[in-house]
Amino acid sequence: MKFNQYALILLIELLVYEKAVITMSDHEEKLFFYLQPKFHSRMNEHLKNYHTKIQLEESSV
Repeated sequence: MKFNQYALILLIELLVYEKAVITMSDHEEKLFFYLQPKFHSRMNEHLKNYHTKIQLEESSV
């Protein structure tokens, strides 16, 4: 699997901090679950929304 580094970091932050479905100490298999092809379109939508949210928060600081 090849991923854009920023998108991967964003995904990890989303799953750890926003959705709280994984932790930083979980095994990588738990993260790979969310990287399955059947979730790509839905996860991309979540990532776009999360990215927008982060940008808005940073611009208001």
